[in-house]
Amino acid sequence: MARNWTDSGNVGIKNDKLWQINLLVYSPCLNKQPLNHHFISMNWIIDLFKAIDRHDSEAFVSYLTEDSQFRFGNAEAVHGKANIKSAVDGFFSAIKSLEHKLENSWILDGHVFVNGNVTYTRHDDSTLSVPFANIFKMDNDKIQDYLIYADISALFTTQ
Repeated sequence: MARNWTDSGNVGIKNDKLWQINLLVYSPCLNKQPLNHHFISMNWIIDLFKAIDRHDSEAFVSYLTEDSQFRFGNAEAVHGKANIKSAVDGFFSAIKSLEHKLENSWILDGHVFVNGNVTYTRHDDSTLSVPFANIFKMDNDKIQDYLIYADISALFTTQ
């Protein structure tokens, strides 16, 4: 069976800067209404990362299932929305700000893949920029498993 792919470049505005993200979607019923558990809109992805960049943990966990799992790199997985919110709040308090520049997203078989670059600003105003890749296992329009792959080992080291 041949796969039908669409590539749509979408433009967003972040901190008054124009940026572009490409979304590659596989759908067996292209040009028809996709199945809900296989479809997430471009705005959904952008809004999720905007919530993260605002340090809005309440909005962030609204994207998760009640029994979701969250893992950042090689850290232990955190289970459940309340525990994830607490962990994310702790991380947000450890940095001054962060800004994601999304490059690509792919949606395939109930998973969302996003990559780009993220810049962390420490409380002393020094920065660290690293590439990242996130994988979301979806349960309808909510994230069941949220996996972040980024090397932030230098974020909390002495300069």
